[in-house]
Amino acid sequence: MKLVKRNGKWVLIKNTEKNSDTALSETPNPARNARIISSGVQKTAQTAQPNIYPGKRSLKNSQQFCKKVTSKDGRQVEVCAEVINYEKRVENDSIIEYPNLKYLLKYKDKTLECIKDCEGALDEISKLTYRHPSKSEIINAMDELTKSLTRVTPLKEFVNTDDKARGIYEVLKRDPIQTILRLTEEVKGIKGNEKVKLATLLSIASTRIKRGVRDMIYRFNFIVVGKYGAGKSSSVKSVLGLFFDHKEYNKSKFLLFGRITEKALGYFKDINDYDGALIYVEQIDNISEISYLREALSEAFLSTLVTTRDENTGELRADIVSIKGQPAFISTNVDESISSQLASRMFQLYLEPSVDRKEIMESKADENKASDEELFAIRVATWLWYSELPADARVPKDLWKRVVDTLERIGGNNVLRTSDLVLALLKSLAIIHGRDVVTEEDVNITFKYFSKEIILATYGISEREIKALEVLTSTAPGSPMTTFDIAIKLDLDKNTTASILEKLNENMLVGKEFDGKKRYWWITDKGRDVLERLKTEVKIVGDVVEVKTPDGEVIADKEFFREPDSRDDTKNAVSGGREGVREGESYIDRRIKAILRREFLGIPIRRLRFRGEKLDRFAGLSSYVLTRKDIQTIKELDRVKCLRKSEFVSRFGEDSLERLESFYLVRRDFNDFISEEEDICIAE
Repeated sequence: MKLVKRNGKWVLIKNTEKNSDTALSETPNPARNARIISSGVQKTAQTAQPNIYPGKRSLKNSQQFCKKVTSKDGRQVEVCAEVINYEKRVENDSIIEYPNLKYLLKYKDKTLECIKDCEGALDEISKLTYRHPSKSEIINAMDELTKSLTRVTPLKEFVNTDDKARGIYEVLKRDPIQTILRLTEEVKGIKGNEKVKLATLLSIASTRIKRGVRDMIYRFNFIVVGKYGAGKSSSVKSVLGLFFDHKEYNKSKFLLFGRITEKALGYFKDINDYDGALIYVEQIDNISEISYLREALSEAFLSTLVTTRDENTGELRADIVSIKGQPAFISTNVDESISSQLASRMFQLYLEPSVDRKEIMESKADENKASDEELFAIRVATWLWYSELPADARVPKDLWKRVVDTLERIGGNNVLRTSDLVLALLKSLAIIHGRDVVTEEDVNITFKYFSKEIILATYGISEREIKALEVLTSTAPGSPMTTFDIAIKLDLDKNTTASILEKLNENMLVGKEFDGKKRYWWITDKGRDVLERLKTEVKIVGDVVEVKTPDGEVIADKEFFREPDSRDDTKNAVSGGREGVREGESYIDRRIKAILRREFLGIPIRRLRFRGEKLDRFAGLSSYVLTRKDIQTIKELDRVKCLRKSEFVSRFGEDSLERLESFYLVRRDFNDFISEEEDICIAE
């Protein structure tokens, strides 16, 4: 025996145990998770075996795998593991099956068993062996057993050998949008709300976009606003759930939170790079109070200087906490009052239930026929498809110039940041289709589905502001309303109403006047133009386009249209006549233009149908909406038939001429006898 000082205390230890730090004064405690399950003959000390070998089979006929750990003084512990089951996880480009193991720690005639939490068993076996071999050596043996029993399969290999995964992967490559929409209904049981589902898919794709050196918005961020039960969260999660599950994905950058605290984004230590990350926070009621969110959506990194206390000296010091990159962000809310700084960095999607409530309730009783294995195969297929998408997409300069011109025509104070979001949308659409170059088709789809959101974003307004505009249009022309009157109509308090109207006034959508006692408000022509643009919405249902306007609904398909030589067919809603049409314009294009022209002039339209390429052309053309000023121009031109170009520009402006020409609503004549100047005429 000898007295030794350890950690500032004197303890009595045995002289016979060389290199042993086991104190005799320590009383062994029962192991927390350990229990003696067998007694056997004491084994002779052997040299440590570096290899893993098969052990005995358990009572349940499960194979054991063992490894011996031997100390320098000859004491030996046999560490065995028995596989209970496997947990599949996806890491990068592989599926890793981690075993859940039951460990058996054997020393002499004692065997201790543990599952998952083995701290108690390790403490007990260490005391039995006087820490020879050491606890760390036994843990290393357990880790080696776990590693040897872990199975790794490349994603591509799994997809090629699994029929379900291979089928999903192939159709995703051919038609990603319709495949995802179909799976959300068939697998997740969520019907309708296609715009929210498409937006979620595009937000996922935007995480692939490579950031440039400029500080701007590179991801497609949005928040879904709607009433309780409209299907906001379920629609978003029906898409996210097709790509990953937190139980199956290790170190995933797809982050789902039920809630988030005020400063969490700036101190998220589990991730050091937000590039490639997607953050979904369900139901943020105080989104404007989330610190760092504004910077995370548009900056290259988050950097915070914080005060900390040194652990050793106790002195205060300043440390930098920094996370680089830019995540994509999705959230839901029932409150549409979002700060202008956040609203300018994301789209607001307003959602009304698109499926009958009775149908939703009835569908809840339907059992999900997909097994866990099938669901896993689907997620692996979608993840492989996602991982193989292009890392970025280039936008041709001429195409982007046309998009910019369209945004300029819409106007608004927030058009610069809106252009960032539109650019992210265009690139995301190209990426999900496997292209590294944006095409005109991507532009058409963007304006087809998100024209309303683009208009709202350019002006930095929400549905509340639109309701205020609608209230002002309900009054007789030349009859301004007071703030109090508008507040009653909106069912809001006077201060909130005044704030809404001031925002509209900043965008020149409403006018105001103060007589010393009350403020009076009226809608401007620009405000009426915005309302008309918002009321014209295009929706795709299967292979049929529905164009909803203030005057009704137009549905079109190819069977209605005849060949060009059938111009006198009485079934055709638009009679022929090729006069005044530009060269190269197809027969179908002329009919579509005529339909749109009549629609915006408020003339009732017969129901038409077409599909295929004609459907795509119709949807693209209907993205461009005429302004109220243009309609008045057409009506006035229709009376006078023709004007000289200089007189036209003087009366209506060059921008009006360009819009009408792009819509093929005017034609040019040249009269040699009167003047050498062109005449601008209404197209027949």
